[in-house]
Amino acid sequence: MSSLRVATYNIHHGTDIRKRPSLDRITTALTALKPDITGLQEADAHYGERSNWADQPAELAEALGATPLFGPTIPRENGGYGIAVLTRFPVLTHRFITLPTRDTEEDRGALHALLDTPDGPLHIVNTHLNHLPWDGAGRARQLAVIGELITTVRTETPAPLILTGDFNAPPGRSELIPVRDVLNDGWATVHTGPRWLTWLLARAPGGTFPSMWPVRRIDYVFATPEYAAVSTTIPRTSASDHRPLAVDLRLTGSTEPHPR
Repeated sequence: MSSLRVATYNIHHGTDIRKRPSLDRITTALTALKPDITGLQEADAHYGERSNWADQPAELAEALGATPLFGPTIPRENGGYGIAVLTRFPVLTHRFITLPTRDTEEDRGALHALLDTPDGPLHIVNTHLNHLPWDGAGRARQLAVIGELITTVRTETPAPLILTGDFNAPPGRSELIPVRDVLNDGWATVHTGPRWLTWLLARAPGGTFPSMWPVRRIDYVFATPEYAAVSTTIPRTSASDHRPLAVDLRLTGSTEPHPR
């Protein structure tokens, strides 16, 4: 194989930015990307009437020919609301952990899976961090727990790792420094040239939120140095309040992080 496409997509429990049902459009946007692995955030699985009791990860996985894994941050009988991983590769193990949150904040979590790819085992971790703009310290605590998870799973099974998610923090935020010190930011690895025109148009380079006019880059695909990002895709779709991000990764075998 030696290369794969990884996507991350906050699907806003199957509604667009105006909160209109849009799972069909989300499905169209995601299947057009043809990802091998997808991290979903804000997904409903038999959650309630707002999403017609649908199992959104399962429906999207079926459209992709993938296996769904679900991590409920708000559990319900037979499902809930939370994050998911959709993968075309066999799943060897998986686990879901909760992350520290404030009493007034939405519960958060991280979902890990060990996948059996043609190039060997591969770790995937998907998450959705604290959304409060002023609470970088809260996101830092959540990322510290994710860092412990990453250390644990890579000690158990030494293998490359990919981290996806809605981090609710733009690249310059200090809480992301520990992540960027050890993992390569897929979008930033590919896009190293001048970005003044994008800023002139009032859109963040690589912006994914809000979908109608993305001025914030808060959705990421990070990878350990064994995988190098070679291209990225951010479709122009308003099916959710975020745009999806897809990153094409090539296996290099390197262990040196890309310069930030």
